[in-house]
Amino acid sequence: MAVSDLSARATAAFLGAAVGDALGWPQENRSSNADRKAPAPAMSFRSWLRRSGGRFSPYEEEILAGSYSDDTQMLCAVARSLQRGPSWYEWLTAVELPAFVVYQRGAGRALLAACRAWTAGVPPWEPHKSTSPEAYFNAGGNGGAMRILPHVIAAAAEGGSLDQDRLFRDVSATHGHPRAALGAAVQAAALHGGLNVGRTLGYGELIEVLLDGTDEWGSLPQVEHMPKGWLSAWNMAVSVGFEEVWRNTVDEMTGLLGKAQKGMSAGALASEHETLRELGCTGTKTVGSGTVSAAGAVFLASRSAANPRAGLLSAAYLPKADTDTLASMTGSILGAFAGQEWMAPLDGQVQDSDYITWMALAALEPTRVTGEASSRIDKGATTRFVRSLADARPGQVVEFLDGRTLTVENRESMRSKTESTTVERVRLRASDGQTLDAVRLSRRSRPPTSEAKQPLPSMEEGFGAGTSPVVLRVGVKVSVVHLDRMRRFYEELVGMSPTRVGGTFVTLNDILALSTSEDTEMSTPSRVSIYLDVLNIQVLWRRIEDNGISVVDPLDGEMGRRRFRCLDPEGNLLEVRETIG
Repeated sequence: MAVSDLSARATAAFLGAAVGDALGWPQENRSSNADRKAPAPAMSFRSWLRRSGGRFSPYEEEILAGSYSDDTQMLCAVARSLQRGPSWYEWLTAVELPAFVVYQRGAGRALLAACRAWTAGVPPWEPHKSTSPEAYFNAGGNGGAMRILPHVIAAAAEGGSLDQDRLFRDVSATHGHPRAALGAAVQAAALHGGLNVGRTLGYGELIEVLLDGTDEWGSLPQVEHMPKGWLSAWNMAVSVGFEEVWRNTVDEMTGLLGKAQKGMSAGALASEHETLRELGCTGTKTVGSGTVSAAGAVFLASRSAANPRAGLLSAAYLPKADTDTLASMTGSILGAFAGQEWMAPLDGQVQDSDYITWMALAALEPTRVTGEASSRIDKGATTRFVRSLADARPGQVVEFLDGRTLTVENRESMRSKTESTTVERVRLRASDGQTLDAVRLSRRSRPPTSEAKQPLPSMEEGFGAGTSPVVLRVGVKVSVVHLDRMRRFYEELVGMSPTRVGGTFVTLNDILALSTSEDTEMSTPSRVSIYLDVLNIQVLWRRIEDNGISVVDPLDGEMGRRRFRCLDPEGNLLEVRETIG
């Protein structure tokens, strides 16, 4: 293939990924879009309001039309790493992944946990407070598949076949389950075909090619090319051998491709949605799986070969789906096969379009920059950088963690949902053209100590006789001996999801709290307690007193919280709490 043709297809694949990402992000199932009603599918970008900050520091930020999320950010991070030649993996794990935490937009739990582990200088397959080997090896999401394109472009430029061990090494930096690696391998094989074939797809052709190439994309990674200590960590954390799980996942992937091939025969849009549902792309826990996402992207790209816009819109507006990643992966395949014209004018309107074009061309020459990371970016470095932005003003030039020069474009106050927190977004423009947003959260000054502890109001102050307590949240707290074992049981066997994690506790589904902390004040032999977050706690406390309920701790309050504890009729500990203000 002529170099100019390869450059055009590589650029189209990169832009297709970014356009799909930006088009699908507002509808994504966990985008936290304040407006959950998706508009009719259209090839146009729109601004939207995103709820961020989690439970403890919630705020709202406006996402500008055409903005991309973590999918495109990670594509660029990998492309920058490849500029380091043979040292790409060291640069990715020592620089790009730790720095990513500062500016990431919408990254998934597994990816962020891995980034934080690398920031601490610990591979994510080793024990760390932000993750555990069990959680890492259970992470089979699409975080690897969404960023694999730069490796494919580099292989096409070299005129060789895909290096499967290299693909596995990249994915394993953040995800440990074969679903993540094989999803990336299939996505890479689809992209490799588009960049090298030099023509548009025939209807259903891509799926047939991938099924015929199972021995290639499904080849077992070579032990000598795995990251140091990776396989040993697998053997310690997982009861089933890696090769067995790999082979089973290859069968799972071919089964999904078989379903996609069967779905090609249906013509109606309803049948398309039914096939995507059967693949697991919508409304299930498998939505973000690497294998499922790859099968969905391949299916949509194959089905819409003659009409790429239709395929991209189907991915970006699929209900209850991981629409930003699905559309990004679909858009990159369609760009590799069909070129760039079909996505106009969005290819010029997407955030940092010139920079993305430059990164695509840079991936064709993966050794432009020489040298390894001079030092690993650690937690202290990321904290100092964010703090340095406190007094930064528009026009000021700062140095980023990866060595790039950044210019402060503007700073904007976000709408904080808590009176105690202020939130600022600092927009920075890198010298190479990329836009980075860093969010700064800070606590407002507390009142003097003399004002911090306020006496509890009397029953007559603000609480009418007919007022009823309002229960905001109910949960169960269990004191455990082996936190990791209990967490694995409830996550992997029961299917619950962690919503808050600390060094001695984990909360699952915002309901079940597992804690290793010993409560010396608990006067009941039971290791299970129930907790309630309420409004009007004093009304409930009066009822407890009036009815002679056994009290463990009377109503008391300071530093913004009131609490009392009692025993229910069966002797279970009930903790009732109210946040003041």
